[in-house]
This record gives sequence, C-alpha cells and structure tokens, in this order.
Amino acid sequence: MSTQPDSNSFFAVPDAYDNFMGRFAKPLAQLFVKTIPLARGDEVLDIGCGPGALTAQLVNVVGAKHVSVVDPSPPFLDACKQRYPGVTGKVGRAEALPFDAHAFDAVMSQLVIHFVGDLDQAGKEIVRVTRPGGWVATCTWLFERMELIYFMDQAARAVGSSAPPAPRVHEFSGEGSVAAYLESIGLEDVTETTLTVKSGYANFEELWNSYLVGIGPIAPWMNEQSDESRAAVRTELFKLAGEPTGAFELSATARSAHGRTPA
Repeated sequence: MSTQPDSNSFFAVPDAYDNFMGRFAKPLAQLFVKTIPLARGDEVLDIGCGPGALTAQLVNVVGAKHVSVVDPSPPFLDACKQRYPGVTGKVGRAEALPFDAHAFDAVMSQLVIHFVGDLDQAGKEIVRVTRPGGWVATCTWLFERMELIYFMDQAARAVGSSAPPAPRVHEFSGEGSVAAYLESIGLEDVTETTLTVKSGYANFEELWNSYLVGIGPIAPWMNEQSDESRAAVRTELFKLAGEPTGAFELSATARSAHGRTPA
C-alpha cells in the first residue's frame, strides 16, 4: 500500500484492493515477516498497512496489542483496524510518522517504498521511531518479475498505447538496490533477498476484471483509454498470460532487504 497515493484510487474500497494486489500481497507477507527475528511481545510498526496483508502476519507473531499500523488512506486504515481488533492505527505518511521516538523494536513496510515521495525524509522517520539496534525491513516488487503489472505494461506497449505508470518501481529493480537504500539511511548489517509468490485465477476474465476495479496507478490509466484501446490491450494481455482457457497462475517476485539501526 502506498504512503503517497498518485490518485484517489488508493482511497477506494479495500475489497477491491484485495482482489487486485492483495492476492499477491498476502502470500508475500507470509514470507516477508520471516525475514527478521520477531518474538511475541515485540512492538512492531507496519508502514503503509493498506487493508492489512502484512498486519495479519504481525498479529499472529507478536500479538495484536503490540502492532501499530499507519496509512494515508482512512478507508484502508479503518478496514485494517476492523479486521485486526487490538492494533493501534493512525492516519499518516512515511515522511511524518505519528509515533514517538524509539517506540518500536521493528519497523516493516511492504510494497511501499516505490510510492514514497521523499525517501530521505522517510528514512529519517523510520530510524527515529525504531529503537537502537532494532530491525527495519522493506520490500517492493521486482518490476519485470511481477507478472500482473509487467504483462499490462508490455500489452500497452505492444499496441502502441502509453504504458501504465509504475512509480519508482524501476528504481528498485536492480540487485542490491533495496539494500542500498537501507544503508543510505544508516542501517547496519543489511541483507537483501528475493521473495516469490503466486496467485491463481479461475479464468482470464477474473484477471482482466481485476484491472477494472479502480485500484492503484493503473486505475486512472485504464479510465483514460478508449474502448478500442482497452480491447486491443486485452487481446495482447491474453497472449502474454499464455492464452489460458481455464485456471492459471501468475507469479510475482519482490526484492526484500532488512537491517538494524545503530545500537
């Protein structure tokens, strides 16, 4: 979930997000939460929680009363708090976290950094709210290996349409790029890895309809296309997905890194 939405699409119905990106974000969270050593009772912050894909995993590990979440979208924040009673939730952005200094043993952000407008300021805030020696972890999609987004990008280009926006994702596609960001904000013992997940679709219509629900930067782009352009993109997307006649899967790989604040 973005900490800096590019359109009102991030303030849409949480269930629509679940249908589009959440189906990848949820299994990703199961892997991402294991990248740092968390224990029951640790105080943890989920930055850009969205409807709660990562929050769910954190609640399971440390307990709801030890999880705090922040997101700029009130509908998403409300959905997260309703789904996971006991968590502390506040509206806010990564660049101005509404929490006290050294409040958390760990700070995690999933699918967020490529939307943050001021990464340097966000880094200062992350370090500020993390206790000395605490853990910080972040991950973002590796663009060319996130088929949901990459296939749409390639389909648009193939039919001569302007490609859908993908804010800053390319900036973190290179090996070591996420680790380099964490090191730039002063973290130590930084490690980077990749995490791969899959999501199943009953048929191609389910995939196509998920692009039409009005979520993320693709939403305004889809609305700007003519009927003819959308039809051409749909045809090309069908080819890229392997021309499925029944159930099929798409895969997605995220680049993940974690490190510790100076003790």
